[in-house]
Order: sequence, then C-alpha cells, then structure tokens
Amino acid sequence: MAIDTNRHDNESNAEVSGSIGRRMVLATSSVFGVASLFGNATAGRNAAGGRDRSRPDALERYDLAENGLGNAQTDTPPFQPRLTTYNDRQYYAYWTQEGSLVVAARDLPDGEWVQTDLDVEIDVRDGHWTPGIGVGPDGHVFLNYNTRDSEIRWRQSTNPEDVRSFGEERVGMTGQNESSVTYLEFTRLIDGTLLAGYREGMSGAGNWMLNRWDPDTEAWEPLQHPLIDGEGEHNSYMWNLVQSEDGMLHYFFNWRETWNVQTNVDLSYARSADGGKTWERSDGTPYTLPITFGEAEIVDPIEPGSNFINQGWASYDPRTGAPHVTYYRDDENGHTQVFHAYLDDGEWVIESATNRTTDIDLGGPGVVASPIGRMGIVVDEDGDVHILTRDFEHGSWPLLVEKIDGEWRTSVLYKRNMTWSDVHIDPARWRADRVLSYVDHQQNVGDVPWSAHSLVGITDVDLERLNRSQRTIDLSEEPDELAVYASTEAVGPPISVASTSFEETNTALALTETTVPATPAYARATVALDESSGATVEARVKIQGAHGTTYGDPVEIVGDGTTHWTKVPQAFRAGFVTVQLRATPDGDEGAIVSETVLEIGYHDPTGGDDAVAPHGGESR
Repeated sequence: MAIDTNRHDNESNAEVSGSIGRRMVLATSSVFGVASLFGNATAGRNAAGGRDRSRPDALERYDLAENGLGNAQTDTPPFQPRLTTYNDRQYYAYWTQEGSLVVAARDLPDGEWVQTDLDVEIDVRDGHWTPGIGVGPDGHVFLNYNTRDSEIRWRQSTNPEDVRSFGEERVGMTGQNESSVTYLEFTRLIDGTLLAGYREGMSGAGNWMLNRWDPDTEAWEPLQHPLIDGEGEHNSYMWNLVQSEDGMLHYFFNWRETWNVQTNVDLSYARSADGGKTWERSDGTPYTLPITFGEAEIVDPIEPGSNFINQGWASYDPRTGAPHVTYYRDDENGHTQVFHAYLDDGEWVIESATNRTTDIDLGGPGVVASPIGRMGIVVDEDGDVHILTRDFEHGSWPLLVEKIDGEWRTSVLYKRNMTWSDVHIDPARWRADRVLSYVDHQQNVGDVPWSAHSLVGITDVDLERLNRSQRTIDLSEEPDELAVYASTEAVGPPISVASTSFEETNTALALTETTVPATPAYARATVALDESSGATVEARVKIQGAHGTTYGDPVEIVGDGTTHWTKVPQAFRAGFVTVQLRATPDGDEGAIVSETVLEIGYHDPTGGDDAVAPHGGESR
C-alpha cells in the first residue's frame, strides 16, 4: 500500500491536538534554576529517502501530556517497547491518568506531536497492562494493550504512518498458545519484517513465543512456538530483541524459578542469522529448539538471591556487530552494581560499570520497586558504551553511566527526580541518527498508581555534544551536606510539653516521593525552648507513609537544638512527616517550647553548582 503523502495536511484534524512546544530550555525545578542548552545544530544522518533535518541541541525535551498515568511500570519499562522510529517519524503510546490509551507521532527532529485518544480504557491499573507499539513492513502502526495473563488485544492503523485512525480491536494472533499472554513486544527488523514475542504461561512456568506478520495475507503466523520452553519449572524474561547491521538477531534473557524476583538466575544468550527461523549460541553451535534451561548459553552465571533484575535493554557495537547488554546484580561484596557484558573475540566479558557502596533488597511478586531503574544502552562508532539509568540513592536523576576511552564514569544528565521510573529508549532512533531518545516520565511504583497527573515527555540527547564535566559524580560517596527543600514552623507557639511519652505537634508536612527534587529525602527538626523554661525536652521526627512508620533518633534539647537527619524510607510513597516532643523523665516541671521547625532535605551529589549549564551553552 502506498504511503499517505497527505498526512501532514490532514493531521491538524487529529482527535487530540499535538501542539506541544519545542523546549531548548529544561526547567527542572525552581530549586535548581533553569539551564538553557544552546548550540549550533549540525547536519543529521538521514536514511535513504529520509527528510532533510538537523541534529538536536545537546538536550531537548518535548512535553506530551500533563496527565500521564503515574505508575513506573505502566508507562516506561522495556516490557513492551512503545517508543520507536520509522522513516524519520517517531511513535509513542501511553495511558493517561484517567486510564485512556493515547497514541502519538511526530516528524523528527522537532515536529509537533499528533495525538489520538483511541477511546480504549485500561482494564486493570496493574503495572503489567502496558501498551506496545510497532511498525509493519508497509508502515502501518501496530498497537497492543490490555494484555496480561490474558488473550492478546491489538489493532492496526488504517493508513501507513498515520495515528489518526485505527481498525477495530482484534483478539488473538495465530489462535495457538495465546490463552495467558504477558509482555507482548513488537520488533521491526531491518528488512521491514515485524515480529511479535510474548510469554505464554506464568512467572516461574512459562514459554516464550515468536510470531511473524505476513503482509501478503495480512495475518500473523507462528515463527517459534515456543522459542524458549520453561518445561513447567522456569520461565524466561527477555531483554529487547536486537538486530545488528549484519542482520544477526541477538536475544538476552534470564531464567526464573518461581514468582519471586530473587529466583532470577543466569543471564543467557541466543542469536539468529535468518530472521528467527534457526537459533545458535555465540560460537555458532546450533540450538535444538526449543531452548531449555539446561541447554542455554550462559553469559553471566548468577545465583538466586543476587538482587538480579529481570528484563532490560541490549545493543550492539556498530563496528563489529558484537552484542552488548546491561543489567544489575550484587557484586562479590554484596553491593548492587550496574553491570555491562559484551562478546569480545568469542568470549563474554563481564564488568561492573559503577562503584556503589550500598545494596538493595528486591522482593515480592508483581510490580517490584526497583531502586536502580532498568537501563537503556547504546554503543557508538568509537566503541564507547552509554548506559542511561537512575538511582534512588543518588537523586533518582537521569544518570549516564559511560565507558569512554576504556574508563567508566557516571554523570547526572540533568536534575529532575524520575522517582521509580524505568528508562525506556528508542533503539531505532539511535540506529537512524545517533540521537539517544527516551521517555521522560516521573512516576511512582506499585500495582496501583500513587501519583496523579504525571508529566509525560520525550527527551532527545546528542551524546557527542554533552558537556559532562559539571555533573560527574562518584556513586561510592556517602551524603554529607543536605540542601533544604521545604520547611514549616509550628502554628501558634508556645507549646507546653509535660508528658514523658512522645506526642504529636502541629509541625507537619505532607510529602510524596514525586514532589521532592531528589531521592532519598531526609527530615529533621529544630526546637527552641522558652528562655524562662528550666526544663528540657526530647525531639524526634515521625515519618508515616505507605511503608508504615519510621521514627528518627530522639535528641535532648537544652535551650535549642536540632535532630539528626532521618532518611525517608524507599517504600514511603506518600504520607506525612511530623515533629514529636516529650518531656525528659527526670524533669521536675513541664517545658515551654517557643519554636519548632521541620525541614525536608535532599543530597545533591554534584555539589549544587549550577553556575554553568550542565550540557554546554549559557546559563540564565
């Protein structure tokens, strides 16, 4: 079918206006100020027949919506890729806070977003009901949604490269092995072939299937049913399917034994030179299909209980076609690190990309709170490796973990709290013009969204032009000085304190993880006694949220004093922080408190220097 060449004239009639302005200035927070990212644009790389266009500035952000569904694993993880580029046009699908499915498209590099609300409602506000998007051989846009332990639901656009209208919902693809489907993901190959992979079964007992779209019959056909067989005792969790320039398909995956994330083991690998018909190990030894637990090639032998997170992103070296993958697990000291693995001269090289000195504790079924965001990875023409993630212990700001000229370093991309968001990149955009484009969506976590009206945006990064010198950080450093984000004083002092049990004061602040400039947040209290009071008091902070209740260490106040900073726990989500006071047990009379102040603070690992814009250009 011919491409709709009139789409640009007609898109003004889209159901949802996409008139979203181009931002060369990223306003992260009034706390940090505004940094403008100026620079001379240079010629971009265009595919044959592509549009003439220039490269973006060092960093540009485009807002899509202010009402995204604020759940970290409903709109951003790599479970179902939903940000992709085809023919210099970028596509994205997301749920709104109201639970409505929106598909959007723009012409690159900076065209206006055209958005269409499909009048499809999310079935369950669960972190796995994620929309996915793909582009077929002739440019039609494919969507899947509302698929978790269920039948497959999908639609196809009426016209190629056009998100204004879609056909009716279709249930099922091939009619085989698709009664309990999760993680359906589309992959467009270099020759235009569209594949669809998914898990049939359940966590700990599932099989991975591959389907292929036949444009002649306009129907799906089984390609591998299954490609990976858990044999009722395991299931595989897949990284994104990667195709290097030589046509080789690369699949990384791990195994899980039960529903518990701590039973994730053994990062494994398979590849295909013929579009998925046959599969082999990295040394060319063919697999007997389906691949099973005992026969898979192991890249990194990882034991249970290693805080090894399932699923993520993979890439390839454009010089050699060698596969690269990133993930996190505990190191030999029990500290959780970002790891990087790649194939070099027939051998797997495993290396730690970070030097964190803290560990995490993954646990439980369903949506798992991941203190380190699932990370995107790309490799450039120099062989330098660029990993994009975020770390709850270091601001939850976007972090670039990079191996440049053989040395690993970490820098803050910019100062915006992404909270629990996983990183979702556009590998097709990187392949086309070496722009790292990703979903910028501040979100909370859990099977039920906590945050409301979350800002959804797409950020484009030109890695060649970034000035990282102002934001390089050391993940091994412990927080020292904290910056104060918010504070409040007691209403209507003085306060008489006579009880020897801790009692609430009216010095309190409401707090959510998505409103602080950086994570983790900290709280402390400052108390001053009336000069005429001869008694002393003890003060502490109380932190009450979704995690339960945490109390800071009490501090005795003589005259005036300040408690130590108390860290707000990772599972806090939302709640209140208050100051509590009690009279000391040996006091003869009650104390009169003249002033009570509550402060919320955070740590800036960059030192807080915003005198120079972090990515080049001027400050203002």
